[in-house]
Amino acid sequence: MILVTGATGGLGRSTVDALLKKMPAKEITALVRDSEKAADLKEKEVVVKEGDYFNYQSLLKAFEGVEKVVLISAPTFTDRITQQTNVINAAKEAGVSHVIYTGIQRKKDGSWIVPMVTESDKITEQLLIESGLNYTIVLNNVYADVIPFFIGNPAAISEVKYPSGDAKISFVAREEFAEALANLVIQNGHENKIYTLSNSEAWSFADIAEILTEISGRKIDFINVSKDQYISLKEKEGYPKPAAEFAVEWANAALAGELDEINPALEILLGRRPSSLKDFLKRYFQPEN
Repeated sequence: MILVTGATGGLGRSTVDALLKKMPAKEITALVRDSEKAADLKEKEVVVKEGDYFNYQSLLKAFEGVEKVVLISAPTFTDRITQQTNVINAAKEAGVSHVIYTGIQRKKDGSWIVPMVTESDKITEQLLIESGLNYTIVLNNVYADVIPFFIGNPAAISEVKYPSGDAKISFVAREEFAEALANLVIQNGHENKIYTLSNSEAWSFADIAEILTEISGRKIDFINVSKDQYISLKEKEGYPKPAAEFAVEWANAALAGELDEINPALEILLGRRPSSLKDFLKRYFQPEN
């Protein structure tokens, strides 16, 4: 039995969907906080269990009879360390044999810290390595799906504004992360390994502007605004200041070279080259004619 945590969230749900294409639904367990939100998964005969990262006993109960747990990292702006520690400890106590954790890509010897992400990732990974469980740590690059959060609706903007200079990010579509994760969890031979999942190339925000220009047929320029200017722009769009500051941290990470690594692991797990950013933007953000 394979259990996926956070199964009504973005990556968790996409991973369950990917697993459904590869194995019987009755062998997949979806861990959710509210089972009503997973009614469609029940209809597909996925086993749905309620559990909360903060509720240790609920995790213990949910993990009964489970062989592998896919631990989707807890949301930012929450106590990620406590939640992820509970999952690992409950998995060990319940007799789970293998935990797969999804963190964020970073340079091997990098010193840059993304607030609310990097430190909790490092602590969780170390706890998992020392737990005695079989583990796989999957370090994902940035979802291409969050580009609208950074720059606004690509179908409507006239300029790409972001404080990233010429720094590059190896964006990957969330569905392809999920597909790779599903392939990994059903295969053997990935125990006690760490993988960095990035695309086969990396793109700057100037590249994004160029791609959107080509897709839309109208000129879209990249403007390298200051960090303060960017935060002010996001606040005017209605984002709270902490969210705007969080968006800036990804620019800081890119400028520090944390997110431009090209690694073959994703292509190997997918069995094909990942979608390019142009393909992704054309598929998801084609402007209406």
